[in-house]
Amino acid sequence: MATATATSPALLLLLLFLLIGGAPPATKADMPMPVNEEVLGLVVFKSALSDPTSALATWTGSDATTPCAWARVECDPATSRVLRLALDGLALSGRMPRDLDRLPALQYLSLARNNISGPLPPGLSLLASLRSLDLSYNAFSGPLPDDIARLASLRSLDLTGNAFSGPLPPAFPETIRFLVLSGNQFSGPVPEGLASGSPLLLHLNVSGNQLSGSPDFAGALWPLQRLRTLDLSRNQFSGPVTGGIARLHNLKTLILSGNRFFGAVPADIGLCPHLSAIDLSSNAFDGPGAGAPAPGVPAGAGPLQREAEQHLAGGRGVQPGGGRLRAGAAAAWQWQWQAGGDGGQPVPAGRRRRDGVRGPGAGVPEPAGERQVRRVRGGRADPGAGDGAARGGVRGRRRGGAD
Repeated sequence: MATATATSPALLLLLLFLLIGGAPPATKADMPMPVNEEVLGLVVFKSALSDPTSALATWTGSDATTPCAWARVECDPATSRVLRLALDGLALSGRMPRDLDRLPALQYLSLARNNISGPLPPGLSLLASLRSLDLSYNAFSGPLPDDIARLASLRSLDLTGNAFSGPLPPAFPETIRFLVLSGNQFSGPVPEGLASGSPLLLHLNVSGNQLSGSPDFAGALWPLQRLRTLDLSRNQFSGPVTGGIARLHNLKTLILSGNRFFGAVPADIGLCPHLSAIDLSSNAFDGPGAGAPAPGVPAGAGPLQREAEQHLAGGRGVQPGGGRLRAGAAAAWQWQWQAGGDGGQPVPAGRRRRDGVRGPGAGVPEPAGERQVRRVRGGRADPGAGDGAARGGVRGRRRGGAD
């Protein structure tokens, strides 16, 4: 008993030493395996969808510490965080779950060309790094969640070819550059705060929806001074198209066809120096009156304006548009129109180019009711305006610029 009692303090000291730091460190193999949030999020995401081709067969949580080796997943090599999910064209179906919010570094997400259905889940705003979201050609439906405007890094949003419905959100992310909402069932007006909320927009396409009302061109669209493409076609818009489009110095494509716009075409439409494609067909625009400047041709364009006035004066349903003739460079521009009402007007008769060569069919009027397209880019005829145009009843013409 005495011996046991005498050694007790020594044992206590030894135990205290081991507790303080004398014990050998635990190896990595001895530590419990931490749960990887990204692995968990992707496994739950996969489990909510049908994968008939087993394209995501590698997405399994058994002993997985990182998803970086999984199919269709791209990670940051420095941090092993998931950056990209390219899940397009995999025949996935089902409803989209919320679990992708476990991927805080995700920058690119494509679910295009699948059969994913149902509403878009809320919580996308938790993907603070997301720059590109492509959900095109699925079966999504219902309204867009309000928090989509809080995707603080989003630059590209493509929702083409779904069944989204309801009004457009009052705002989109401030960082958005490419906004494609075509081929859905959105209704109501264009958001009034579009220009102030998303001033960096380069490409806006809302074609093929059920949008209506008279767009606030002066307040919501013309202030988008970086805009290169504007497509409002195949909706139920009405009212006049107000002047001010000349503010869109970078505009290349303007498509307003298939609506109920009326009144005069903006007189400054020809002052957009890069405008090369325009379609105002299937509206109720007025033709110019006698002596009025031809729409799409800036005042002071000389023979071009006089020629346009000669062929367009009093015409109904004939809506040209074009670019400005710039000193020292060939103009890049196009007229595209569709006859309506009482029939169309002939194309301006073969105006000579600088080399004295007339375009094909110069001076021959087109049959009423056919669409006519003419393109010149940098002084060269657009190859798409030749044979391909003729096959579709569209006639290509070659026109030159002026120095």
